[in-house]
Amino acid sequence: MQSIAILEKKLKFKPLNFRLYKEIHTETEEEVRPGQFIPPHFIFPMYIDLIVDIIPPDFKKITGFNPIDEPLLKFVFENHKTVTTAFNKKLFLPKPELIMAMKLKSLPNRGDKAHKKIKDLCDFFALAWYTDTKLDELYKNMSKYLSPKIINEAIKNITEQDLQQASAHVNHPVRDFKAIMENLKRK
Repeated sequence: MQSIAILEKKLKFKPLNFRLYKEIHTETEEEVRPGQFIPPHFIFPMYIDLIVDIIPPDFKKITGFNPIDEPLLKFVFENHKTVTTAFNKKLFLPKPELIMAMKLKSLPNRGDKAHKKIKDLCDFFALAWYTDTKLDELYKNMSKYLSPKIINEAIKNITEQDLQQASAHVNHPVRDFKAIMENLKRK
């Protein structure tokens, strides 16, 4: 609750369902002030999804909504994070392999939310492909968070159509996606 208060009062984020947002000017990287006219193509909506490791009792009563819960987030609070600066703020981010584990874990549960499954696949691929950490190291570290059974279940849930759609979004051939998934299965 304290984090929400800081985000709303100090950092001027506005509530929007289970997330917070504010608008940033794409060229100046400054916050757009209320009433200020900025052409829409210069506005970047910055969202913060409120995700917790465990939903506290009475959370909905106090805030009016339930946040997304992801038990793997507990590792972020145990120092499995990196620190970066963006928008003149210090940001604490989960380590890439932890985000990859969360994305992989979510795949079998996406059900009728195919667009979210494709986004998770794109996120997973981008982290695997573009992170400075070597792929074998990412996979080894990911195994701290997920069992081989969960990893294999997630991979089995990925269809050829999923790979086609995701590869179109990130402009990489399907074979790159398949190579990453095949390497993961072998670990």
